[in-house]
Amino acid sequence: MRTLIGILFFVLIVQDNIFCQEYKPSISELIINSTIRIECRGDTTINGKKMRFTSIGTGFYFVFSIDTFQIPVIVTNHHVIKSCDTGI
Repeated sequence: MRTLIGILFFVLIVQDNIFCQEYKPSISELIINSTIRIECRGDTTINGKKMRFTSIGTGFYFVFSIDTFQIPVIVTNHHVIKSCDTGI
């Protein structure tokens, strides 16, 4: 019984220390966590045949702050979404 109480006491102390520490992610962690995979689909014509294509790229989550408004956007290159009609 004493062992069980000792283990529970230790777990509570360790858990309290873990939650009290302030976590500050590095710049590379912030960039990795803001990167988004973009998958777009559209129609194209190859040799007179209408075909479906998939474009895959990356985007970055960004928030523009204008006065009191915050506008969340995904910033990507034009060629990733060019001629596409759906995106994931």
